[in-house]
Amino acid sequence: MPVATGRVRLVERRRPRGWHRARLLLPLSVVALVLAACASGEQTGTIDAPAASSPLGEEVETQLQLLLDDPADADAVDFGALARAGDPRSAWPLVDLLRFQRADEASAGEIVDALAALTGHELEVDDVAWVAYTDVLLAADVPAPPGYVELKQAIYLERDETWAPFFDPDADLDWREVAWGGVFRDEMQALVDPPVVEAEQADHLDADDTVFGVIVSGEARAYPRRFLEVHEMANDTLGDRRVAFSYCTLCGAPIPYFVDDVEVVDEPLELRTSGLLQRSNKLMYDEETESLFDQFNGNAVSGPLHAAEVELEALRVTVARWEDWREQQPETTVLAVPGRRSPDREILNYPGDLRQRRDADGPVFPVGERDERTEEQRVVLGVETPRGAAVAFPVEEATTALEAGTEVEEAGVRLELEDGGLVARPSDGGPKLAAHEAFWFAWSQFRPDTRLWEPA
Repeated sequence: MPVATGRVRLVERRRPRGWHRARLLLPLSVVALVLAACASGEQTGTIDAPAASSPLGEEVETQLQLLLDDPADADAVDFGALARAGDPRSAWPLVDLLRFQRADEASAGEIVDALAALTGHELEVDDVAWVAYTDVLLAADVPAPPGYVELKQAIYLERDETWAPFFDPDADLDWREVAWGGVFRDEMQALVDPPVVEAEQADHLDADDTVFGVIVSGEARAYPRRFLEVHEMANDTLGDRRVAFSYCTLCGAPIPYFVDDVEVVDEPLELRTSGLLQRSNKLMYDEETESLFDQFNGNAVSGPLHAAEVELEALRVTVARWEDWREQQPETTVLAVPGRRSPDREILNYPGDLRQRRDADGPVFPVGERDERTEEQRVVLGVETPRGAAVAFPVEEATTALEAGTEVEEAGVRLELEDGGLVARPSDGGPKLAAHEAFWFAWSQFRPDTRLWEPA
């Protein structure tokens, strides 16, 4: 999702379609926080917290009830009382509240002081407070307080009531890991049946532009990365199949899914952007059922499709230079310039490679404890074997090894160069395996038991 540059912008409270109740609204302002720096303080160690089911003390209950009654009135809460009570579980609704606070609001400073007291963690100079404290709480696995989901729902719906369907009481989500990604629901405009052109007509692409190549039933199509960095979702038809191509820019993970074979619905799914993240990973949703989906795994995590245990089938995707993909797949089509609309004009500007400017210093949203076997932002090709084992191959090193004639193999998976990128096969032969690129921090978060190939 796009990350703001530190300027304060005013955000109107959003209402669901058809909402017409007369009500006095307090004006809400949301800071576009400086997210270019990740939490740099120490994130290991323990925090002595009561068990999740332990009752809250009277003072903590009183203050959290005030927050639940009116999340917009932070001044009514005595954050010092929460700090003195010393229950670290109460830090969770505080980081949720801080996520939406303006830096110049008096309550923001009070919340930060309370978080410092509750966690024993002092911020570093470049830390973004809510990110740093969320990472500390996640790394220490501090339990959420009783009634936390209701509290979080109240805080979030005060900012955008269209999120209401996502707060399913039966959701398969650890709500401590869920955060606002900086845009509201549908502000990242998903592409639907985007225009395409033949390769020879693609004068809008340079030879070195990165594309995501997909082949379905012999039909090849290239999705330019710079288009999906802006839209993050493309609902498309390819090889007579309906496909939703999701791109989590924060994880560096392009993953297309088949969406026309879900037995519990009559029509193919149409996936869109929820505005919510889980451990810096995009949560997308189906427009018809309003069910949330985990972008990384393709499984429904809330709503009717979660109840139906829907899991989407991922396609294989090749990340390549446009020139290399076009040479290997001369019959390919490619997305034309889609255009995106704002209230007053049509915007045709698609800047190149946003992540080089945004992600250079590591994850910009909370992810908790990191797997330190390699660099957080190292790009890997993640593969899951038919037996369910996970293995990651650093893309740059694997490509260099293959170009030098060296075999690249790990955990029963062998890599090959094809279509200008990397493809994976079982070591003993067989069809290509579904695989996609991602930043190491993301792959290792969602596949913590992964093997990591390194060149000899």
